[in-house]
Amino acid sequence: MKLVHLFRLMRWQNLLILIIIQLLFKFVLFKNYQIATSLTTFDFILLVMSIIFIAAGGNVINDFFDIKTDTINKPTKVIVGVSFSQYQVKLMYVLLTLIGIAVGIFLCYRLENPLTSFYFVLISILLFLYSAYFKKKALIGNLIVSFLIGFSIILLGIFDVIPFLKDGPVPNQKLVFNIILVYAIFAFSLNLIREIIKDIEDIDGDYTVGMKTLPVIIGRKRTQNCTFFLSILFTFILIFTITFYRYLSNYILGYGLLFVISPLLYFCYQLYYAESKQDFKKLSLLLKLIMISGMLSIFII
Repeated sequence: MKLVHLFRLMRWQNLLILIIIQLLFKFVLFKNYQIATSLTTFDFILLVMSIIFIAAGGNVINDFFDIKTDTINKPTKVIVGVSFSQYQVKLMYVLLTLIGIAVGIFLCYRLENPLTSFYFVLISILLFLYSAYFKKKALIGNLIVSFLIGFSIILLGIFDVIPFLKDGPVPNQKLVFNIILVYAIFAFSLNLIREIIKDIEDIDGDYTVGMKTLPVIIGRKRTQNCTFFLSILFTFILIFTITFYRYLSNYILGYGLLFVISPLLYFCYQLYYAESKQDFKKLSLLLKLIMISGMLSIFII
């Protein structure tokens, strides 16, 4: 039973999504375009391990700092202080983060580029600062965690694709890195909207403990309206992007409209009329499914 709670604490579903995304890029996108890559399979495993351990540590410490709000917002799902003591949770965080950083540093020395170890240290610091401080601030916390989601995607491009860009033009190399950037921006944007939705959902607990999230500062309805317009804007930008890259595949436009744009428009409709906490919970889940569906378009490209 403890193992189940441990996986829940680390949010294994989100970690699994991260792993799948990295696998899709490495063994589907890169292979299909036959680009030059610098990471061996072993190096790739090290990179993914580092990202996953650091992310797991970030999830653990996030729950540690969320004890008070979780007791109000989701009392039946509280793990810290129930299944694990606060000391055990802090120890888990330290171990997971240190293992992640150590693996990242080892990878950088294998690649003879030790300065890139900074990325793993930076991610760890930002995750801690987000949980301990910035999460309580309107939009800043949302932007930081969304940036980290997008950056975790870009990292593979930095380590695996960019080294060959420095040696001059390589067929498809720049195109593939641009595709990675598009997916990273897609993940950043959707996650930003989702984080705001989660803040609306958790407004009661956040207000009680004195957090200054956007819904607490400007109100639930105003935040809902702002998120609605942000979602509409993102949807139109995504339509333009899909149309621009339709030359990559005969099916990308159809897939995008059917499995990404249509669900996004449905999300916008539901968001406009959402009222209860359960409504926003469903919207948060819908955005996660849209993100997964969007990432699976790598097969089409």
